[in-house]
Amino acid sequence: MKGQSTKSIRKKTFSNQRTPLIGIKNTRFYHKAVANETVLNLASLVAPAGFTNPSPSELASLNLGFLSDNLVLVSAVRGQLIEGLSYQVTTSTSIKLLFPTYEGEIFAATFQNASIDGTLIADVRSPNGSGTLLESTTDFNLGEAVKILDLTSQYPMQIVRGTFGPMARNTSNAVYAGDPTIGNYQMVDRGDGWCQVIRFNVAGDIGGEPILWASHGSLGERPQLSMMQYLESMAGVLDRIKDDALIDFGYDVTQPTRYDGAPTSSDLKAFGDLVLLLNQKLGQQFIFKQHCQQIFDPAAMTSAVAGTLRFGTVTFTGDSLLTYTDGDGKFTNNTTRDIVIDVSFNPRSVTTGSLYSIAKGGITIKSSNKDEAAQWGEVSGHFKLAPTEYMTLLTNNTLTNAVNQYMNITARSNKETILGL
Repeated sequence: MKGQSTKSIRKKTFSNQRTPLIGIKNTRFYHKAVANETVLNLASLVAPAGFTNPSPSELASLNLGFLSDNLVLVSAVRGQLIEGLSYQVTTSTSIKLLFPTYEGEIFAATFQNASIDGTLIADVRSPNGSGTLLESTTDFNLGEAVKILDLTSQYPMQIVRGTFGPMARNTSNAVYAGDPTIGNYQMVDRGDGWCQVIRFNVAGDIGGEPILWASHGSLGERPQLSMMQYLESMAGVLDRIKDDALIDFGYDVTQPTRYDGAPTSSDLKAFGDLVLLLNQKLGQQFIFKQHCQQIFDPAAMTSAVAGTLRFGTVTFTGDSLLTYTDGDGKFTNNTTRDIVIDVSFNPRSVTTGSLYSIAKGGITIKSSNKDEAAQWGEVSGHFKLAPTEYMTLLTNNTLTNAVNQYMNITARSNKETILGL
């Protein structure tokens, strides 16, 4: 724009702009090559007469691998070189030349210590997350590492636990030894001053407890600049390699998902949670077996009057699930778990008007359907007995000729842990 108050506005990202970097030190280095070199190694540069180079550590700190856009490379023979056509920055200390050098060819490089096309920024975030403290466990996986920082503070990060509310770290991040006044949790040091596991002083309640957490600090992941461009370029190269490899290896190119992506933060946290869960059970081994017991054709009845039937010697086979007491005619569950009972009973009595029943806990649950006069009546049932609960067999008449009665009782337990190491 022209006029009395002339102003000039130049687009910040204009490709040919070279604004002087006032107050900012640029880094320059030089190399005198021998014939047919193809790599400039920043750790072993040979400066031409009259020039000096920065130290290898200073050159390495330039981070050329991520900030190659800030490099201007000039050859005394070929002029200014173009990245991608004349050279590639392969690592932070290595520049690959795409041509063989001449004997004595001199290279001069300038690294501009500021953004050429924008403001220098960093990818900064505040670590936070959520999850569940599993029942009967004390360790909670954050899913990422957090700096432990000052051991004198009880609030290096904010943790909210279910109905308990905000949590305080143990004094001096101490291991909990039974004193509830020191705090609520310990940040477990993984060995380098960082923490990825929170160890609560009190284990999770039944069903687990929700956990929310956030760090007070921020993490600067990487400078922005050309990093994303570099990574995207590499991702494109890998995609092309993947497509070619799929064809050569005989895989279906329409189903390449097994080669895509890496574990996400959620995947890694889920894996960490599983590791903590398995760690809680480390050393425990469980073997499951279904127990079974049978009683088949016991001896003659010792009491066949109306009411509870009682028997002589009862022979059990199999596992010990039921006990029998002849004094009261009770078959009792003597385990600490529910058992399933299948029973069928036929006294082979010819007493007219006889009915037969099964009772559980003194309450009749099944009876024969009719008067089994002059016939062999039968009653059967399928039911569950709780621990210490009992069953009995009943009749409404005094039975005759019942010495050869038929009775079959089968008891089965639910699957039970029989070995724990």
